[in-house]
Amino acid sequence: MIAFWREGGYLLVILVPVFVAVFVSCAFALMCLGRLVRLEREKYPDAWERDGRPSFSGWRSTGAGRWSTVFANWHVSMAWLFRTPEWAENDEQALQLLRRMRLAVTVVWIGSFVIAILAALPFVLAFLAMTRASPGP
Repeated sequence: MIAFWREGGYLLVILVPVFVAVFVSCAFALMCLGRLVRLEREKYPDAWERDGRPSFSGWRSTGAGRWSTVFANWHVSMAWLFRTPEWAENDEQALQLLRRMRLAVTVVWIGSFVIAILAALPFVLAFLAMTRASPGP
């Protein structure tokens, strides 16, 4: 057991839960985004048209080309992270979904940063150990 910790096994104990949290949060954020787009399409069709007819969650808008749908999906997914759309300002369900999506994306960003730091840590420690080692005869 001690060898496990000495050989970097502690990183697995930390990385696995972080990977799981990032994966679950990413799936949850996409689910919230899909529900938001569906809500926009059903309750606010004019706003949905102005947004380029985005579609998520296994359904596709009629009359939209593949690339226009991809661009619309990308546009709303990025725009709604930082700005609440007008149609959602007075819709409590939309506001709740936006908050949840933003929280999940924040967890993904922080988790990804932690994964990057922890993945680089063994290399940094090895480099520091090599530079501190005394030169041979």
